[in-house]
Amino acid sequence: MCIRDSINAEYGGAILAMAHKPGANIERRRREDERVETQKAYAFQANKLSFVALWQEKQERNLFLARTTKHVKDEMAAELNQANLDLVITRRQRLQELYAAEEDQWRRELASHGLGIIDDNQD
Repeated sequence: MCIRDSINAEYGGAILAMAHKPGANIERRRREDERVETQKAYAFQANKLSFVALWQEKQERNLFLARTTKHVKDEMAAELNQANLDLVITRRQRLQELYAAEEDQWRRELASHGLGIIDDNQD
């Protein structure tokens, strides 16, 4: 009896079943190639979807910025116009207060010298 027969008998013939059957390596290579091709196709599809998603996000962001930028520009212009109107009103009010205070001061100074202002414009 040879060593192979003694080992085969010891493991109950499992070694012969694992032995190299014709075309096993080709079948294993074919399965591996199919698995690799499937994974490549999946990776390609995932990559393509990723690029489409990034493109779509960029388009949405640009559209959002275009809409909000126009809105913000209009809003800023309206706020600037209102601020200018408020400034004009405030300046006119302060100028009237200054003129009234100066008029009072002049009247007091003239009154201290015994003089007065005659207002011809009053009815």
